[in-house]
Amino acid sequence: MRASILVLALLAPVFTGLGGCFAAGVAAGAYGVVKYDRNKLYRDYEADMDDLWVAMRDVAKDMGYAEPGILSHTDTEGIIETGDLWARVEAYPEGYCGIWVRIGTFESEDNTFRANRFLSEVARLVDDETAM
Repeated sequence: MRASILVLALLAPVFTGLGGCFAAGVAAGAYGVVKYDRNKLYRDYEADMDDLWVAMRDVAKDMGYAEPGILSHTDTEGIIETGDLWARVEAYPEGYCGIWVRIGTFESEDNTFRANRFLSEVARLVDDETAM
């Protein structure tokens, strides 16, 4: 009995130290999730879903991305993934469409700049001056 108490007393600092490492790991992971989630931009368009789909593919090519390898397109949704680009268009019953775009893995000035450029170029191609 005394031996087990002595072993626990000697190992307590190890367990306490690991707790601190665990807490630091959780905090770093949470920070990464926030930076990943914030690395996504959204814009509404008063444009046809199919026109936006074509514009998204054209802008991706113009920005130097290879032909998208993963494509998904229905009447209400379309997704493009190629390189570090992920873009999703959705049609809403109210008569407008929205595009979500993520470039790169985490939020940075460069990734945000390129994502804004993507959305602006799509608006230019569909001649949507009402893009919000």
